[in-house]
Amino acid sequence: METVEATFSPEGTVPGLIARTLTDATIWGARATWRLTLRSWFEPHGDGWVIARTVASTW
Repeated sequence: METVEATFSPEGTVPGLIARTLTDATIWGARATWRLTLRSWFEPHGDGWVIARTVASTW
């Protein structure tokens, strides 16, 4: 996986991260380099933050 672009995007009180990647993977039986956008949302955990949810889509 190669990160092409990553941006921080706070949505209300929850921090978020949007990353565009080129990902070498087999999806539904087809191996390719996929252009994926990964949108991740964080939640507080102890003294820091952890990713609570990630949604992938193509770009």
